[in-house]
Amino acid sequence: MEIRQLQTFVYVVQLKSFSKVAEKLFLTQPTITSHIQSLEKELGIILLNRSSKEITLTKGGQILYEYALNILDLKDKALFSLDAYKGKIKGCLTLAASSIPEQYVLPELILEFRKFYPDVTFDVKHYSSREAIDKIEKYDIEFGMVGTKIEHSKLSFANLMLDQLVLIAPNQWETIQNPLPMEKLVTLPFILREESSGTRIQFEKILKQEGYSVEDLNIICYFQSSEAIKEAVKKGLGVSIVSEKAIEVERKFNLLQIIPLEMKRNFYFVYHKNRALSPLGDTFKKFVLEYLQK
Repeated sequence: MEIRQLQTFVYVVQLKSFSKVAEKLFLTQPTITSHIQSLEKELGIILLNRSSKEITLTKGGQILYEYALNILDLKDKALFSLDAYKGKIKGCLTLAASSIPEQYVLPELILEFRKFYPDVTFDVKHYSSREAIDKIEKYDIEFGMVGTKIEHSKLSFANLMLDQLVLIAPNQWETIQNPLPMEKLVTLPFILREESSGTRIQFEKILKQEGYSVEDLNIICYFQSSEAIKEAVKKGLGVSIVSEKAIEVERKFNLLQIIPLEMKRNFYFVYHKNRALSPLGDTFKKFVLEYLQK
């Protein structure tokens, strides 16, 4: 049983596709198949159900999968400990971030970190909050900055910052009532973020508290970024709910009607509790947690 075979097996389970694993590992699909077949031959059991449309684990495969995760984790810990022993704090760190943290938190955070560790580069991947959390849960990415929190025994969420949600409306419309009653708000033509957006999730929670749901809204369209939503609102397409952080320029130059709402939410720094971290990853985690205490 070889480490590379176990790594292949874990990726097949997570990605549910031989072709995707081949692409990820820069190998051919027959090589991926050979790794799985070699494992099955050596262990004397079938690990994967291949007859259905989706690859699933057999009972034997489920047992091996849990041990394979632990074996690979121990391998990483050994390598990371050796790197730490040699004093290496350099390399590229991949982060998952939703819209607001990506634009308004990470630039300053990265700047401060690089003052101490100038040999580190960052690869920031844009995801919705739920997508980012899913990437961290599956060990695809070490850290995330997100706008929603879930109950999960293996994930840790540290408060990143408090955010205020506001209603934005076109300047060319009649002045929106301030404060705006919820029964009036739900009648306006609405532009929304996608379902997995942290802003959307928080807005839905507030609607539910007031006895409403998304189905009660007069929805015109959906966009996947705050910038697109702001431009649509400026054109007069409708109103929307966005982070106060996202409309600093529009507020300064009076480009939109901005109506404060009693809607607050937290952003979070999220990471996997059980994942072995590289010296770089461990240093970054400690730095962020200390930074948040300031």
